[in-house]
Amino acid sequence: MGRFVKYLPWAIALGCAVALVFAWLNPWLQLEQKNVELSASKLQYDNLVTETNGKLAEANRKLDLANRPEVQVRVEFKKPYLGSARGNVVNILNLAKQTVAITLDLERASSGQKQHFDMVIDAGKSQDVGEREGWTFVPGDKLTVARPGHKSIVLVTE
Repeated sequence: MGRFVKYLPWAIALGCAVALVFAWLNPWLQLEQKNVELSASKLQYDNLVTETNGKLAEANRKLDLANRPEVQVRVEFKKPYLGSARGNVVNILNLAKQTVAITLDLERASSGQKQHFDMVIDAGKSQDVGEREGWTFVPGDKLTVARPGHKSIVLVTE
């Protein structure tokens, strides 16, 4: 035991040094841990901000579309006056008090066939689109009438 006693001061000093180093490093380790937690929280915050901004932009887009006036036309399907009796003709009547420029997009879901028409229709006048213009309407055809700054009219033929 005599031998051990002579090393006791060194052992106590070593223990105190270890305790001192731990006491000195512990706040740094805790600070580093808090920095990691803060970085994770910031990343989560940034993701939530990005997601919220995306949803807000989508809501604003939908609100803008909902507040637009409708295209002032009446769309009717009718039998053609002349020519073959194949399919129907669409008649687009301008209900506005001025000439309007519209687009007419046609799509046949069964074949993927599409056709686009640009039209200018005077106030109170109408225009037909059918077989003579290169499209014979069949059930399931999708018709979209659009005008910049207005809600589109979308119809599916029966």
